[in-house]
Amino acid sequence: MNYVDRMLLPGEKIAYRTRLHPMIYVKPVILFVVLTALGRVLPPEYQPYAAVLMVVILLPYTFLVSSAHAVGDIAVTGQRVLLRVGPLASQFSHLLLHKIVSVDVVASIAGSGTLRINMAGDVQRSVSFVRDPGALARAIEDARDQLIAEDRR
Repeated sequence: MNYVDRMLLPGEKIAYRTRLHPMIYVKPVILFVVLTALGRVLPPEYQPYAAVLMVVILLPYTFLVSSAHAVGDIAVTGQRVLLRVGPLASQFSHLLLHKIVSVDVVASIAGSGTLRINMAGDVQRSVSFVRDPGALARAIEDARDQLIAEDRR
């Protein structure tokens, strides 16, 4: 069972769900290209240091990105938005819909993008590498509007 599914309250249903986009791997690929180019331009006596940098920096970073992609999950329910953007407990958060002021798509390219969620008290939460950030923003806005309409009754 997925972590987001376990965090649902009794009777809470998921209205929209998405995952992190594979574009999350762009940063490790760029880092690999830079370290490889560095290894090629260095004199032969310094090239082992570039290899050490690859092992010490690139491998752990790629592992973290891979685990973030594997567990990354975003769900919108009728009460809140559940975000899990990495394997650590600190990378999971719930945003209550009635505290969300607005949702903006900051950047979008190739079906991936960054979503900025503005909350009461000038708190912002950004989520990068979201699949179809426009659809997620609409789902959050729709769920928030529906919650506000139910509160007015």
